[in-house]
Amino acid sequence: MDVATYAVEAAVEENHWWFAGRRRLFSDIIRGFNLPRGANILDVGTGTGSNLRLLRNLGFTQITGIDQSLEAIRFCADKGLGTVRLGDVCALPFPDKSFDLVLRLT
Repeated sequence: MDVATYAVEAAVEENHWWFAGRRRLFSDIIRGFNLPRGANILDVGTGTGSNLRLLRNLGFTQITGIDQSLEAIRFCADKGLGTVRLGDVCALPFPDKSFDLVLRLT
């Protein structure tokens, strides 16, 4: 994704109806898993960090993001959304069974 697209997404994700509805839907699903707040969670393809913020707002404390774009990682860092690593979903840099939940939401 190009920088301009990331900038637009970052600007609207907090209040736009689509992002708000998506957060409500995914929040309900994730709550249904009854995971402990200390569960290790991986968000694959963090983009501008919307899912990282969602997980943090649900009270989770062990969240890692991975994205193949340095620009996406920069947006997440600028928002203070925690650890986001550079990587590819086809070659995840984590040992098997490292996470209790893996998200790949588009």
